[in-house]
Amino acid sequence: MRRLLIPSVAILLVALSSSASGSVIYSNNPAPGDFFTNPGSSNQGLAVGTSGWYYNNTRNSGVVGINTTYSRNGNASVYFNTPSGAAKADFEFLPSAVNLGGNFFAGSSLAPFSQLQSFSYDWYRDSSSTNPAIQHPVIRVLLDRDGNLLTTGDRGGLVL
Repeated sequence: MRRLLIPSVAILLVALSSSASGSVIYSNNPAPGDFFTNPGSSNQGLAVGTSGWYYNNTRNSGVVGINTTYSRNGNASVYFNTPSGAAKADFEFLPSAVNLGGNFFAGSSLAPFSQLQSFSYDWYRDSSSTNPAIQHPVIRVLLDRDGNLLTTGDRGGLVL
């Protein structure tokens, strides 16, 4: 069983010069919080309230949620559990999200990439994890040259 935790309620802090602020994201359910899963092989998602954050791309019994399993500096953290190599789950901020078949996609962009000032996350791996030690959660940033997500020939991605 592979377990991976992102121990901060908002795992990704993106500071844009037009709106440099952080916010607390609450789970959909009272303590112990959320454990969203999808046993099927097609990606599924769930909105986290009206925060703009989504449990997304969840498949093959992957689990994601904001819960009390490994709380850090607060009352909950984002939790991931992928019990098999095929399991997957994401925690994503998607501006103007669109639901397509149960999975969510960004409907707009936040701002030009040139306004990005910083982003970061903190993570912890449970000692019972069988995931290779070299692997950790990924931060992905969708880049779109003209800011129009309907034109796809000018897209790219930054993966850290």
